[in-house]
Amino acid sequence: MSRIDVQDFDNDGSIFVGPGNLALVSGFNNSASTRYLQLFDLAAPPTLGAIPKRSIIVPGVSNFSYAPSAQAAPYAVGLAWGVSSTPDTFTSAAELFWVAFEGNTQ
Repeated sequence: MSRIDVQDFDNDGSIFVGPGNLALVSGFNNSASTRYLQLFDLAAPPTLGAIPKRSIIVPGVSNFSYAPSAQAAPYAVGLAWGVSSTPDTFTSAAELFWVAFEGNTQ
């Protein structure tokens, strides 16, 4: 296993490709609007309409932190993320988030 510790300032991205686990994601919503940090079991950033594995509501101009349970942590294909304006499917939001991911790859 290899430990991951990735930081980014963007509105979507890919953290790792292949099997791995997420231990913690934290960051800051720079927008005045409520947005959703969405996590995907994908090898590349999400496309419009993708269904997230997890959608985390993040109020405007606020910090957030999410530490999944062991059952929710595994990602088989990879870990990708995106900032969405809707909770259930990916609708890209232009606002940037500062994010930090911790976990490991297999």
